[in-house]
Amino acid sequence: MTDAPVSGAPAADDYDGHTLEELAEYLDRGRYPVDPSIEASPACRIALAGLERLRDVAGPLLRLDAEDAPANEGWIDAVLGRISLESRAGRRFPFADVPAGTEAVVTEGRCAASSARSATPCPGC
Repeated sequence: MTDAPVSGAPAADDYDGHTLEELAEYLDRGRYPVDPSIEASPACRIALAGLERLRDVAGPLLRLDAEDAPANEGWIDAVLGRISLESRAGRRFPFADVPAGTEAVVTEGRCAASSARSATPCPGC
């Protein structure tokens, strides 16, 4: 099963009045000065955690590939879109029996979206 493509920038109220760009800039500043409206927001904290994971994984890869490959930022937009979904997704449920050092989770929102999609009739069914 494939996920539907995620496109477009999230609305400003997706992160309790903050945009993903604002959260990225806040993270760039080392979360200083502390912004209570961001730190008190579960949606913002989830988005910040996703951005940190993205930077941890993508940062070294981007530096290595920057000189060798032409710019292709489509995948970054997709990852940022997924962060947007995860930040509104609610609780995270871990999968059991994953290799050591691996984290595999499904979010409450993803479960709800999958259930809703499975209930939608398909053309010709």
